[in-house]
Amino acid sequence: MNADFNATSTVFKGYSRHYMRCFNPSNMKRLFTWAALPMLLLAWAALPLQAQELWSDPATWAPDPVPAAGQDVVIPMGRHIMLDVEPPALGGIRVLGKLSFAETPIHLTTDWIMIQGGILEIGTESAPHMNPARITLTGADEDVLAMDMGGKLIGVMNYGTLNLHGARRDDLSWTQLNGSVQPGDSILTLVDLPTWRVGDEIVLAPSGVDAEQAERLTITGVSGHQIKVSPPLVYPHYGQTEMHNGKVLDMRAEVGLLTRSIVIEGDSASDLYRYGGHVMVMNTADAFVEGVEFRRMGQTGRQGRYPMHWHLTGEQYDNYSRFNSVHDSYHRAMVIHGTNGVTLEGNVAYNITSHAYVVAEDGNEENNIILNNLGVLIRKIPRQEDYAFPSDSIVGGSTQAEHRPGVFWMQNPNHIFRGNHAAGSVDGIGFFFDGAGTATSVRPDFFQNNLAHSNWSFFGPESFERYPPRTRGHGLFIRKDVVPNHELHFQDFTAYKNQLSGIWMEEVGQRASNLVLAENGTGAILMRADIADAAFVHNTGNSISPPDELFGAVNTLTGFGKKKEHRLENVFFSGYDNQSVMLYEDSTIGPGTVFAGVGIANEGIAPRVAFNQPVVHGAIVDQDGSLMGMGPALIFHEDFNYAKHGSCSHDNAANTRTCPMDMYGFVTFRSEFGAASGIGPVEAQRFGGGGGAEFYSYEDNGDYTRYQYLPMNSRYIVNPVAPPAGILPNLYHIDLKAQKAGFVAMRIPVANGWARYVLDENDHLLPRANSLSELSLSTDNYFMDTENQLLYLVLRAEAAQDYRKSVALFRVPSHAFLRTAELDVAQAVVQPNLGQGPFTWHLNLKQAGMVRLRLIDNLGRELPDGFSARMTSGPLQRTLNLDHLPAGQYHWILESPDGMERGRLIRTP
Repeated sequence: MNADFNATSTVFKGYSRHYMRCFNPSNMKRLFTWAALPMLLLAWAALPLQAQELWSDPATWAPDPVPAAGQDVVIPMGRHIMLDVEPPALGGIRVLGKLSFAETPIHLTTDWIMIQGGILEIGTESAPHMNPARITLTGADEDVLAMDMGGKLIGVMNYGTLNLHGARRDDLSWTQLNGSVQPGDSILTLVDLPTWRVGDEIVLAPSGVDAEQAERLTITGVSGHQIKVSPPLVYPHYGQTEMHNGKVLDMRAEVGLLTRSIVIEGDSASDLYRYGGHVMVMNTADAFVEGVEFRRMGQTGRQGRYPMHWHLTGEQYDNYSRFNSVHDSYHRAMVIHGTNGVTLEGNVAYNITSHAYVVAEDGNEENNIILNNLGVLIRKIPRQEDYAFPSDSIVGGSTQAEHRPGVFWMQNPNHIFRGNHAAGSVDGIGFFFDGAGTATSVRPDFFQNNLAHSNWSFFGPESFERYPPRTRGHGLFIRKDVVPNHELHFQDFTAYKNQLSGIWMEEVGQRASNLVLAENGTGAILMRADIADAAFVHNTGNSISPPDELFGAVNTLTGFGKKKEHRLENVFFSGYDNQSVMLYEDSTIGPGTVFAGVGIANEGIAPRVAFNQPVVHGAIVDQDGSLMGMGPALIFHEDFNYAKHGSCSHDNAANTRTCPMDMYGFVTFRSEFGAASGIGPVEAQRFGGGGGAEFYSYEDNGDYTRYQYLPMNSRYIVNPVAPPAGILPNLYHIDLKAQKAGFVAMRIPVANGWARYVLDENDHLLPRANSLSELSLSTDNYFMDTENQLLYLVLRAEAAQDYRKSVALFRVPSHAFLRTAELDVAQAVVQPNLGQGPFTWHLNLKQAGMVRLRLIDNLGRELPDGFSARMTSGPLQRTLNLDHLPAGQYHWILESPDGMERGRLIRTP
């Protein structure tokens, strides 16, 4: 294809002047005190603006002269002054009325601009500014207005308005390559028809894992969908899409326009101390910004000093930053802090230090719209001593996390993030979802159709370096925070060529669906989250700069809590010829670690599942047999000898033992949280050999539940090993989940004083055998060996069941501490004789006062058998004879000055 690259363009010649700042005492009368501002604003609101006056007209300033170099200028309330000439470099401008730019090329140089109740306008939304306009911010690192806003600033506050509307808002902001290019090439073919011009600067995003392969280029010709650039390319860039299992993998490198007709910039001295300009919108002010180029902006090490920043402005549902560019920033790009309703759309950020697009900080920000933005080459602040938030970052806290910048950094799921591309960070993360913030609800559409690639990390794959406070090099990183009773759903996400992973998810309640994860160090690093409808791709047509090391499609982390439970459904794995699809490291695998609807293509010699460490508790559930290809199965670590079964297969190289799932039952020991102590470690030794199975737990608080898969139709010796050794909690449940008929028999040690009764899940007494020889394996029943303090229990699944269904049982002690976990109140000990006689409550009140005991039956009816009395503090007891009550379970509630406690009573026949 031949193209004409002889097009010409009009070049605006910028001006750069340096003046020594001087303060003119004669202008003191144009300044006012801060205390008078509210009254002045109210007065201004009642005044119509006068007809516009020209800056160049001496009559505008009479009786004073036109502002001179270094002077501080005030645009008074009720006045509209139009800047129609290029003034000398000013000390500062305070806008109380209206300052607008005439439709002519203008370059304004000033230390600061403060818009307080007034308007700074360059173009309007209906009539954008057609000519080049430029504001250069100058000055030293000082708080020029004594308002803790620093220097080199454009500040907008107290109902002020910033109106910036450049004509190039209507240009194509960014697009993608339509065809790959190689080093030495100078012609790029674009997906969209560009409206760009000769002399424009663009950025071409990297295509491999190395974010430094982004290239800044200048357009030297335009013809249709093709542009000619200079200098010739240094790196290859990919420009193709691929199909994998019906899903589109889009790896076309992004191309973003940096040049805009309105420029806000720090001066040329900004580079020396990385101290550029900044725009701060605060205190109910408004900003409407489009078609603007921000360069040499942001201030390293200064909190709140960012190129474009909404700061604690509250409800701003019509404010926006659209089709702008930010490049060569010393601190972030666009920040929304303590503000709701702002739209960031179609912006381009390039060569940014620290996070680029920030919708976070306090986590109470909501309803902001982040739409179709591009971020390329985001870098970490080079030195920790330059961090603006060192206590959060160096220790590893997430509040600001400057040690691992996000191209997009977000808290709170009540925003819209859609169509954004995070196209490269150095030692950073593409999309950093840093917790739920203050959210109590979740937008179901908050994260859709986003893409991340080329997020690289200096850190390698070692476990210490991948630990969450340090980890980086991910396409999407989701911290463990969730919103109770709500699902965080990340939809339609693509990640490729990220150093450590395409996506990292940690917690139950987090879910990602419709994913394409290609050529990342690991497709997904999972803890306890779910993935559905995903394509994991190991090899693509894009051979540019792959990750340093590969760790399979799905991976867990050594030592990270050892708690893993996730569900992968309708997932497709392609090209993992020499990599295991699933690589598990030292972990506890919870009962929800389930695979279903797995498809595998281009399979090589590597095992599908591999355990990388010698200790892996629990089993992976291959629910429909699609993962291992042998029917529904459980996948154990090879060292789990107790799991041996004649129908199992094993792979010594992968350290796996794969067994038919219907040969196993899932047994759970659980105590009631708040009503009894935790379970602690439990082991089950199988009669007849076969080794022991340690029950595992992934609870975060107290180990209140322990789980294990046990071969059915077998007998086990249960050994509690938690202190005090050999004793289980006073009150607990045992669940059995099975797929087909069979039994599990257990011998469980009990302590002195245990009652001889076991109840089923409906609180009915379980059948009791009179001797061990009478114990039946064909039904639920038990035998209590009181002489040896042993409980023999048989649980039976009578018919085929889904493994998620259960039969629950528990036993009752003859004395129990029945307390709520969250209350530290009077100890209430009930010592019932379950056969006959009275029930006695032993109390230890901290405070004297009214004490009330209420009894409630299983139908929720309060019985008249309680008591109410005023009692003194200290140890007390109260006895009630409840022999007249029918056999069954009752609930008691004890109310005292110390608080409230609850418990149960069992009346036996």
